[in-house]
Amino acid sequence: MATYFTYQALESQRASGYRNTTFALAELVDNSFDAGASTCKVIFIERRTSDGRKRIDEVLIADDGDGMNTGDLADCLKFGGGTNFDLDQTVTKGKIGKFGFGLPNASLSQCPSVFVYSWTDQEAVRSSRLVLSELKDADDVDIPPVEECQLPAHYAKLGALLKEKSGTVISWRECDRLSNARAETIIRKSEELLGKLYRYLLSDGKSIELVVFEAEGPGGSRFIKTHEHKCRPNDPLFLMPNTVISSVLFSDASKSTGAEVARDPAQYYKKFVTDENTCEATNIKVGDHCYDWSFFWRGKEYKFQIKTTRAHDDIQKPGIREGGSTSVGAFYKKHERECISFVRANREIAADHFGFYNTSDPRQRWWSVEVSFDPYSDDLLGVHNNKQGIEFVYTDEGDPTQIFDKYTATLQEAREELWSQLTKQITKARQAAWKEILGAEKRFREKNVPADTETEDVLPGSSSTTSRRLIETDGERQARFTEEEREELVERLSERFANIPKEKIENAVKVYDQSLLPGCLLYCPSESDRLWDQTSIGGKFLVVIINTNHRFYEKMILPLMERESELGLATIELFVVSLAVEESERFASDSKSEMMQQYRTYVGMHLNRYLFEIEEMESDEVEEAV
Repeated sequence: MATYFTYQALESQRASGYRNTTFALAELVDNSFDAGASTCKVIFIERRTSDGRKRIDEVLIADDGDGMNTGDLADCLKFGGGTNFDLDQTVTKGKIGKFGFGLPNASLSQCPSVFVYSWTDQEAVRSSRLVLSELKDADDVDIPPVEECQLPAHYAKLGALLKEKSGTVISWRECDRLSNARAETIIRKSEELLGKLYRYLLSDGKSIELVVFEAEGPGGSRFIKTHEHKCRPNDPLFLMPNTVISSVLFSDASKSTGAEVARDPAQYYKKFVTDENTCEATNIKVGDHCYDWSFFWRGKEYKFQIKTTRAHDDIQKPGIREGGSTSVGAFYKKHERECISFVRANREIAADHFGFYNTSDPRQRWWSVEVSFDPYSDDLLGVHNNKQGIEFVYTDEGDPTQIFDKYTATLQEAREELWSQLTKQITKARQAAWKEILGAEKRFREKNVPADTETEDVLPGSSSTTSRRLIETDGERQARFTEEEREELVERLSERFANIPKEKIENAVKVYDQSLLPGCLLYCPSESDRLWDQTSIGGKFLVVIINTNHRFYEKMILPLMERESELGLATIELFVVSLAVEESERFASDSKSEMMQQYRTYVGMHLNRYLFEIEEMESDEVEEAV
């Protein structure tokens, strides 16, 4: 009799696209929580190879759920098996699973041998298995019958027997496709990710534990626990208390920089954290953009909930202009490219920026948007059956000649309409959050810059992205200017910018001093052939001045300014600054400084010749076209 599945199909299914071991484990965690478990424990068993290296020999996924009866156990390793096919019941009971692929699909992606042990208060321990080598030898793809058995004796020693009356233990054996060879590495990568995927369930009392045992002694019969971790909620909206960020907050709050209180980030972070495990929310809701929203298609209402947050002012600006330069800021940055998350049945399904912003601006880390939905909307959003993503993409308004009919539209038409409407909702949320982030910057500036100090750029300077990158990468200056340094900087700038009143230059120097920037990039015409000149004040403030008479400025930089291409302009500016910084640090002596000045002259002349030849080629092409 012909079948839809062959051994080769099962073998091919091993390359099913799980991004890493953590996502494969998540499929089994889903099943545990759907089975009523309060705790899911992942146990890694390591043994030493003949050359003395540790490797993962077996992985156990144990829970204290309701267990599976004989019928469910017989189907659990079948592709398309499972128990959550009644969609209404799945939604009503808040089930995560739906597709019936999770257990066999995820398991085969990591190993060729899967054993399932389960028991209920009605039935003793029974087992089912999927072992590819057995199927190959037998030339058969039939699932072997469920067998009554004893739970392997060492499982109890490892803490896999979480509840006597019911539960399930899944064993991955001959693990040949794990993301990493060492369990500690997998755990390190899994803690925060699992904490993010299951943040709502964890905050509601569910537990995910990650444990490592090393097998020792004759036949590896003795087990030594080497690592034990409990996943904590990791909230990208930063609205939950007592999440993973607490340890980072506590660390930064415990390390005073020695600066005055008003400029010491530690003093600002202390209000948010009590100890390594206890913290308050560090974000606040963008009020008008936290709401329920519905989409209607073919007589049914599809419900969504949108939440928008942005970082508290004292997180964005903890006494310093660039809060992103702290460890807390770095933690926020890890969520920057996944600032929009989609959560289904309290479990995160996808997280990305989905094309909604320019990732080059470091201030983007300070906002987040979450879209929650139930399994009814799976087809509209295009939820993947491995629960690692969705098909939704940023969608501008479609063809205006095509009118969406909510009663007769096809699935594809409904998708396009939903995506277009959802794009508008997220865009509005992002814009509102961004406006508040800019407001925080303005409030910081008003609070920290004296009223008599002119804050606008009186000198033609770099893009704002370049200034932010300078302080974020190189850090703030460790000290303010001395009076002599301030006078020296005013004098040098006055020489180069003779057309700007001295008092305005003095005000600009005050701003540089208060910002604690490590340097600045300015634009000024020069009769030299160099693209840029540079000078250092006291060895702690580097001034780089780009020559606006140079052909490179005219051909490359000026057009970017005119097009307001912030990213392109910042890229060139930072390239020039990086050359200047390295020159300043490595060739600081007078003799070497003179040599480097000559070098910059030759480089500028050579660059001019290249650009002149390009212009000649462009001119020839125009003439040929005419």
